[in-house]
This record gives sequence, C-alpha cells and structure tokens, in this order.
Amino acid sequence: MLNITHRICLSKNSKKIIKKYWRNRRGVLDAHSWNSINNRVKNDISKKSLKNQGFKCVFCQRYLYGQSPELEHFANKALYARFSFNPINIFYSCHFCNSTDRKGILNTILIYNNRYDQCMFSILHPYLDDIDAQLIYQDEDKVLFDWLSCSQRARDTIVSLILDDPIMSNIRSRDLLYQRLNPLTSISENELIQLSIAYK
Repeated sequence: MLNITHRICLSKNSKKIIKKYWRNRRGVLDAHSWNSINNRVKNDISKKSLKNQGFKCVFCQRYLYGQSPELEHFANKALYARFSFNPINIFYSCHFCNSTDRKGILNTILIYNNRYDQCMFSILHPYLDDIDAQLIYQDEDKVLFDWLSCSQRARDTIVSLILDDPIMSNIRSRDLLYQRLNPLTSISENELIQLSIAYK
C-alpha cells in the first residue's frame, strides 16, 4: 500500500466549481454528485492524484499503465457523499484492486465525523497514516508481510483488502521484477497515461 506524504491542491477554478455546486445543492450531496460535477474538476483531481501517487496503484503499488486505472473514493461516495470531492479521499487504483472481489464497497469509516481528517478509519489511510511504520514486510523488496510486526490496523488492512493471498504476493513479486527491468521514466509515457484516463 502506498504511503502518500504530499496532499494535492486543487486549482482555484476547481474549488470555485465545487463551492458553487455545494451552494446549488444546499450543502447536500448524494451518490450521484461525483458524476454530475463538471469534468474539469474530475480531471484536475485525476491528473494531480495520478502524479502524486507516482503513477502507481494505491493498494498493490503496480504502475497503472495497462491496469485499467480507476479513481477510488476511500470513504465510499455512496455512503459518505459529503467527502466526494475531498482530495485526500480520492486515489488511483488498478481495476483488480478496486474490483468487487477485492476491495468492493468496503465501509472504511469506523467512527464518522463531519471533518474528514477527524474520522476514524477501519483500515490504514494512505494520507493520514504512516503506512511504512505500520505495514511491515519480511523482505526489503516488500513482497511478504511480517504479520507479527504489523500494527493491528495494518493487519485489518491486509485482511480487508486481501493483500496477502498468493495472487497479490505474486503480483508484487512480478511487478518488482518488471520495474527493475523496465523503469517508467519517459515523460511521454506519463503524459500518455494522463491523457488515457482523462474525463471526456
């Protein structure tokens, strides 16, 4: 799981559009709010999130090219619509990790608060928790988990996101080998990824 240390900052235009949207909806958002907001806002969040994550899936840490990348709302937008446009609630994941067989519609909030950063989450949060201090591996390459050294919430994260089954361990090891042989460094590749995921 990615440890994201820098928060993205939305453009003034995006903030203005979101504020106007909130006002028009009288402060009440629903599960469809994300789909009905102007695409410029979604593209702003999308591009900045992708770059901020180093073009990797927030869960399995694979490069997202060729992995059907999807914007993921950590606190589900159907359950917690008020957080639909909160930049620290939105991440990129690959289709596999975000599928119904893996994460699905997991309720990640244990104790709710109107302020997102005051919520208590049931699993580790890529922005709000120090992932590297809690999610411990047996090896330097981060393939196999050291279950006993992980914090309780890290263990809950491993179980909830099914991070330690043979499929995910195999994905991590294969991706490690692939990254060593084919590092993603080309600016044109990065730009191509951003174009391919843009909201039309």
